[in-house]
Amino acid sequence: MSNIEALHDKVDAFFGRVRDQYGAHLSCQAGCSACCDRTLSLFPVELVPIRATVLELPTEVRQRLRQRAASEGPGCPLLEEGQCLVYEARPVICRSHGAPVQVVDGPDLEPRRDVCPLNFQGAVRLDQLDDEHVLDVERLNVLLSLVNRMAVGEGADVSERINLREALREWLGEAST
Repeated sequence: MSNIEALHDKVDAFFGRVRDQYGAHLSCQAGCSACCDRTLSLFPVELVPIRATVLELPTEVRQRLRQRAASEGPGCPLLEEGQCLVYEARPVICRSHGAPVQVVDGPDLEPRRDVCPLNFQGAVRLDQLDDEHVLDVERLNVLLSLVNRMAVGEGADVSERINLREALREWLGEAST
């Protein structure tokens, strides 16, 4: 198992624990794409499984994806009818959306908890959740950075992030020739 797959498994297991404990308070389910309304930039290590999955999609699906990637419209071009075309290969940020998270907005600020506004609607306060059910975004980002560093090797720009829409344009241009 690759390091990125191992990290994906850890994030999925975390979300599974949250779902087991607080499933009644989660709106996250197939077809919900409320968190998918942004432009993503990803580390190169995260693009590898996405690229492999995209290039295995049927030709007609890749053609529709190529059109969405070419546009500058809102939302993730990998969404089709509210479903992620690369769900099993989705990046860390997509795997963690919807989960309760702990973030620090600045070097001198205290950590705060946050969650998708569709989840935990007044039933359970975030400050009441056990730490094991709150994802530490800073720790996750450090782990992801380390996995990326191991994947790209010495001498590479380990802070480089690649726009997903631009990567799709490149891949799908290659696939059409």
